[in-house]
Amino acid sequence: MKMRQKLLKSHINSLPPCQFREIIIDLSGLTYIGSSGIGKFLLLYKSLAGCYGTMRLTGTPIPIAELLHSMKLGELFEIDSTDGPRLQHC
Repeated sequence: MKMRQKLLKSHINSLPPCQFREIIIDLSGLTYIGSSGIGKFLLLYKSLAGCYGTMRLTGTPIPIAELLHSMKLGELFEIDSTDGPRLQHC
């Protein structure tokens, strides 16, 4: 497991349950996301949704935003792209 993945997992696991109503994750500078990274976002979303919380990804590079939208993850949480407030998909 890469260092960044371990760091993200550590941060997610250290969050006390139901303490946060919204978590914003800045993805600016991200050049790649694999299935394990996407899985971490889904685990975080599931944890937040169980406590009526929300999650938002900001600064998401266009290719990554398009990938996440193609997986219908924009239906679960906000994905703000680097080209503006929100990448629109029809």
